[in-house]
Amino acid sequence: MSTFGDDLIRSLNEALAHAKGEGPATAPSPPPPLVPRPAVPISGPVPAGIGQPALRNPEDGMSDTANSRAKPVGINHIALEVGDIQEALDFYGGFLDLNITFQNEKAAFIYFGDQFINFMTGRRQGPDEGRHFGIAVDDKPLAIERLKEMGVELLDTRFTDFLDPWGNRVELTTYTNIQYTKADHILNGMGLSHLKKTPEAIEELAKKGMAPEG
Repeated sequence: MSTFGDDLIRSLNEALAHAKGEGPATAPSPPPPLVPRPAVPISGPVPAGIGQPALRNPEDGMSDTANSRAKPVGINHIALEVGDIQEALDFYGGFLDLNITFQNEKAAFIYFGDQFINFMTGRRQGPDEGRHFGIAVDDKPLAIERLKEMGVELLDTRFTDFLDPWGNRVELTTYTNIQYTKADHILNGMGLSHLKKTPEAIEELAKKGMAPEG
């Protein structure tokens, strides 16, 4: 009985003879199909990682252990429940220069460069107490001045916190004073390329190995 190797060699010899004009003008015989070997069961405990997707090396940005988890990169957006979409746009537009990309009676999307707030109707709970979110601005004193002109009272705290008309608690902070950093191309697109981090903010970033170059 011929083996797979014998049949393969015979086919190659036939092809070579045909190329030299020494054999019939017929196609070489195809090799016999491969027959897969039966799987061999593994006895005993399965080693860690067997049957799981291969994970990249830590130098490539991912852990090589079976307990690896996704790393949070940032806040893409938040969703705020309000009583009325147009009233929410009017309120937040009273102290912020809004970039509204979508609006209807049920929702609106306001972009801050590469991040956004999604306003949606349906808030029914009472005013927030500790729960809040922060908005970084280029000019916090100007935003505070506009809020006061609107009759908005700041909360009694060492931070610049206030409640919107539906009870969402908001904190204002100055972008240049905090660690959070927009990419240069995002700031350029927002017309804010002049914003530079304070030495204190850079020092905080440097402690984490995240100081900007230059």
